[in-house]
Amino acid sequence: MTKMYRMYIDLGDPSHDGHGISKKVLIEANQTVKTIREAYLKSCQETGFSFNHNNDFTGRNYSHKEKKKHCFCTEYQQDHLSKEQIIFLRENDFPYFDEFEDYDDEKEANELEVYVEEDNFISLLMWFIGMSCDDLVWNPCQNEIPTLNSGKLRVQFGYGLYD
Repeated sequence: MTKMYRMYIDLGDPSHDGHGISKKVLIEANQTVKTIREAYLKSCQETGFSFNHNNDFTGRNYSHKEKKKHCFCTEYQQDHLSKEQIIFLRENDFPYFDEFEDYDDEKEANELEVYVEEDNFISLLMWFIGMSCDDLVWNPCQNEIPTLNSGKLRVQFGYGLYD
């Protein structure tokens, strides 16, 4: 059985210096966090696309306008795919288009307005990382980790510790 590593992917604004909305998504993968980070950077460099704001891991030095076309969901309320992103995904045989309600493979990229949601964003990101990590296998995990003092043991621990 392959060893699986659990890790979180922080979505949104985990630093709370913008809109302040974020969520941790728990996944498990057959690669370490370090290997997945390195694969992400390599995919950015090789493709010219990225999923992060601020740091240019593509090495392309895009203008702000061009960067928006090549960065997935990095600007406020940028919850859709650009024409360039759709073309990139099509050219690289992106296998998860069926997860996107608005996608129609009969239409040209410039005719589409494909919205990205949390679940298909994770699939998109992990596929992108997998471009540089061929044997990457991952699965979403339940975020629910049981709390000791819940359920039948519904008590307060350490109440007096805080002012």
